[in-house]
Amino acid sequence: MKYSIFYSFLILLSISLFCSRTYAQEYSRLLNFTFFGGAAFPLGDFSSTTANNAGFANTGYCVMIEADKYISKDVYWASSISFAVNGLNKNSLQSSLGTSLAILIGNNMGFVSNVWAGNYTTTWIMTGFGFEMPVSSTVKIYSVEQIGLLISTFSDISFSNYNTSGTLTTAAGTAFAAELGAGVIINNINMGLRYYAGEPYHRQTLTFSGSTENIREEFPVTIVQFIIGYNF
Repeated sequence: MKYSIFYSFLILLSISLFCSRTYAQEYSRLLNFTFFGGAAFPLGDFSSTTANNAGFANTGYCVMIEADKYISKDVYWASSISFAVNGLNKNSLQSSLGTSLAILIGNNMGFVSNVWAGNYTTTWIMTGFGFEMPVSSTVKIYSVEQIGLLISTFSDISFSNYNTSGTLTTAAGTAFAAELGAGVIINNINMGLRYYAGEPYHRQTLTFSGSTENIREEFPVTIVQFIIGYNF
């Protein structure tokens, strides 16, 4: 998987450099930067509370910075770093945790009375190409396609009932990531949707009733971001 990310990045970078050199004399503009903020909506298993790889993610927020370099009249090379924060659905997590623990360690807690959990964070480091189409002198529509790296982190989850307690610690995971986006630019205001997807593996350590269990789980992450930004 790491080699796939590396080779895909090299291919995109080589194409962009070739195109930049080809059109350098006619399109010699410097990098353009856009700063975005918006909402991050979890999809599929990432938002599910019942699937085997349920993520229990709630709607959150995101910020992003993107750098663009035109390589022809309506085509540009785009690289971006996006950071999203999604809270966890603690009520659903609490309801399902007792059964999950019974499967993992063969010890049914009966029920979980308390759950403490923070947020799920995702960082998307992406590069690719964008395509613009002018609608008027002040309005353009665009699409963007990028690939790159997803870095995802879970907060520690602590739980307890009337006679015992435990903690589930999750190490950061990485995965190949893909992105599709579209939007509209009105003067310097950029509004759009970005679809991100990746499937990182996480190493988890469950501490429960004095014992420790190591787990390796895949957690598919799918997010749609609604973003509004300003082009500089």
